[in-house]
This record gives sequence, structure tokens and C-alpha cells, in this order.
Amino acid sequence: MVLLYTLEAEDGLVSGGVRTASSRSGFSGTGYVTNFKAYADNTASKWYALVTVPESGHYTLTVRCAADAARTLTLRINGQDIGESRVRPGQGFYDIPYTAVWLEQGLNRLSVTQSAGGVDLDRIVIDVGRRCRPLCIRTSPPPPAIRTPTARRGGSCSTLRIFTARRRWPGSIPAAIL
Repeated sequence: MVLLYTLEAEDGLVSGGVRTASSRSGFSGTGYVTNFKAYADNTASKWYALVTVPESGHYTLTVRCAADAARTLTLRINGQDIGESRVRPGQGFYDIPYTAVWLEQGLNRLSVTQSAGGVDLDRIVIDVGRRCRPLCIRTSPPPPAIRTPTARRGGSCSTLRIFTARRRWPGSIPAAIL
């Protein structure tokens, strides 16, 4: 992988009471950000940064964080949820990889929220990722509505390729596809 950026959390922009700290050992740079909170109006404090990537494609984002209790961290790219990760308690700073994340060429906004507090964010590393491996679902045969150039015959069944990195089905996969 080719390293593109290391975004130190203390160099990013913050809102909602998030602040810089340096009391937890093991951080990189000059510190980390802490004090994420949730508010009664359903908003949460956040950290964000703007990053420019040279071309559209799949990237690997590695979030380095720590927590004293089990917490959930949410990563967003350009306002879209990329995923939530459970932060393990009591292990010091460690890396959580998000693989095959699609970034558009040019400016992208990365943000991290954590609604319950207790997560310390150290950095985010962006690497050029490998192309996403498709999730294969076997049907026999596929319904006419989803026969596409990405479906290929294989004996008595078809293999459909659904690329999950760029688009996710809302909720679960519709029954018509299964």
C-alpha cells in the first residue's frame, strides 16, 4: 500500500466541546482529541478534516483511538456513514482499519463522532487500498429484474457481484434479490 496522508487528530477541526489532550500515553504527534459528547437535541460533538485525494478509488482508512470503556465510533465521508466500530476498552491506542472506502477525486470531508463520550482519537492514516472484493450471492436463476452484465452463468445457478464499498442497501438486502 502507498501511504497518502497521516491526519493527526490534534490538527483537525473540532466542535461541541472536543478538545486536545496529551495525558494518555502512546499517542503520535503532539497529542490527541478527547471529550466527545452527545446532546439532548440529538447532535453529537465531532472531529473533522478536509483531505484532497489525487483520484477516485478505494482507500484504506486506519483510525487510531483508545477508550476506557466499550464505546462506538462513527466514521463519515462527505456526510455519508462509512461505518461504526466498537472501540475496545483499556488497551491504549490501537488501530481500527476501514478497508475499500470509496473516495472521490478532489476534496473529501472526513468526520468522526462518538455520542457517548470516552473515546480518544489520535490519528487517521489514509493509504491507497486494493480494489474491493465483491460479495457473491448465489441464486438459481436470478430474477429478471436483476439480470445485469455483472451476472454470469455457472452451471445451474448464477453468481451476482454486488460491490458493497460504493453502495449499501438500506437495511438488509431486498428479498427480491435473494
